[in-house]
Amino acid sequence: MKTISIIPVIRVLSWIVFLGLCIKAGAVLFTFTISLYNPPYAADLYQGLDLSILYSASRLDYIFLMAFAIILSSMQAFIFYFVVSIFEKLNLVRPFSEEIFLLISKISYFSLATGGIGLLAHQFADQLVKNGLVIGKAIDFWEGRDAFLFMGGVVLVIAQIFRRGIDLQVEHDLTV
Repeated sequence: MKTISIIPVIRVLSWIVFLGLCIKAGAVLFTFTISLYNPPYAADLYQGLDLSILYSASRLDYIFLMAFAIILSSMQAFIFYFVVSIFEKLNLVRPFSEEIFLLISKISYFSLATGGIGLLAHQFADQLVKNGLVIGKAIDFWEGRDAFLFMGGVVLVIAQIFRRGIDLQVEHDLTV
């Protein structure tokens, strides 16, 4: 009986998520850039995000808020780029390699950084709201900040376990 491997399915799903996040990051960057030269476009940014009131009140705050959105969207895309890279380099005969370890480590560091920047963005947005400025659905860009911090910690532990697997694999190769 032939077993069905889930790895090709996850590989395809990773590509789909990666491309979707790239499109999101590019769309946010594009609409932001257009809005800097045409202020009325600040009323209809990515997926109906309306920051025209913030743009009118403080262009600098608008730039900072959108910079957070662009950075966070881009970092999420980079995380999935590393996931896709793992599936491209994965060798199930010798799964423990330095290359895979480095990719897993990068995923953990980018996840921790995404969570940290998400916390900063949330604090910045809270301050804007306390000052009476309307930020609309911009809060959606850093909603998963806690999950990214947790994920980064878990993946960091997995990277350390993977490091130990590399050591054991090398030791096994030397004894054989």
